[in-house]
Amino acid sequence: MHGLGELEAAVMDVLWCEHPLKVRDVLERLETPKKLAYTTVMTVLDNLHRKGWVRRERDGKAYDYVPAMSRAEAAARAVRDVLASSGDPRCRADAFRQVRHTPRVRTAAPSAASAEAVAALMTVAISFLIGAALVGQFAPGFLARLVVGGADPLATLVAWLASAIAVVLTTAAGVVVLLLPDHGLTALHACWSLIQHGTTPRIEAVGGIAGTSMVIALAYRLVATTLHTVRRRARARAEHLETLRIAARRDGSTLWLAREEPLAFSLAGKPGVIVATEGLTEHLSQAQLNAVFAHERAHLTGRHHLLVAFADALAHALPFVPLFKLSPAVLRELVELAADSAAARACGPDAVRAALIKVSQHGVPTTALGMSGSSIDLRLARLRTGRCPAGRARQLLTCTFAGATALALPAGAVLSAIALTCLA
Repeated sequence: MHGLGELEAAVMDVLWCEHPLKVRDVLERLETPKKLAYTTVMTVLDNLHRKGWVRRERDGKAYDYVPAMSRAEAAARAVRDVLASSGDPRCRADAFRQVRHTPRVRTAAPSAASAEAVAALMTVAISFLIGAALVGQFAPGFLARLVVGGADPLATLVAWLASAIAVVLTTAAGVVVLLLPDHGLTALHACWSLIQHGTTPRIEAVGGIAGTSMVIALAYRLVATTLHTVRRRARARAEHLETLRIAARRDGSTLWLAREEPLAFSLAGKPGVIVATEGLTEHLSQAQLNAVFAHERAHLTGRHHLLVAFADALAHALPFVPLFKLSPAVLRELVELAADSAAARACGPDAVRAALIKVSQHGVPTTALGMSGSSIDLRLARLRTGRCPAGRARQLLTCTFAGATALALPAGAVLSAIALTCLA
């Protein structure tokens, strides 16, 4: 026989005064500082039944609850338990006197206090989800203006990726908070108990469970789509490499094709390779040729192919989020701008611009990245200024600030909600 908590003792007092009673009858007769929820009393009665303090019999769709023993029997059993816990007769006598003369003290029901904690958790969870939604909706427009305004492309690339990661993480964090003990899982248990008792669950409980199920399904879709996209691109890349190895002349990490068109692109792999045509050496100067290879090496060292694959997976998995829907096109543009910046730092902006003009008439395979990729006009306009990109130290500082700011934006909504909750 287990002991009783404060709220359990209050429920037993009601049942000892009058029985049999249903859950709603007990709720109406309880006197607590704060009105309790129906599910709270139902859970307490379930616990009392499990502990052996009450019996229940089904009456239609609900249960009738009666005490399993009288108040006098419960008191006698409690005394026997106290006496049995000590081997010293004097201690047993002291315990007996303490049981008889200690007044019963009533405190506020723990469920009333836990309701405030549940409300705080709900506030945090909703804030996480609202923060993720705001960033997913409004970040693309802000970041696009940064690109057009001439911001560092690598810093903008970091900010875009950090925003996407922040949306995924804050959404997951909101779901985790919803599933914390005494919150989401308790709501699920209460909903199931209501069904067992023949009572229709509240719409809030059903909606919360449905929302959680939907988020879990979206997370599964994101993981499955990412794996599928990576495997598909890997197969296509392997097929291209097999074909190129037959038709091309290998020189270190470069595959040379006997074609007149000036063209170069890079394919990711272990290791990655640069594919170039003989036409490059015929149409470009040595400085321009160096700029082309610096551009392609920047794609490989920056893992730009992997970033583009990640953007494609996000867009396929969650196309209704603007940040994810626009990611493939924007990231292809940003990685080309970032590669241009790296090449301009190594060879000068004039050489990069001249090389870009000569190779821009020819496209690249879908699984590859190349200098003749997207946004030629925007890239030429940025290179036309003739300014060299910022140094690596300044660029590192800018990227760190951009990434940290993008990651912190959704958390700002959470902190604001917590501050408002504390003030309230």
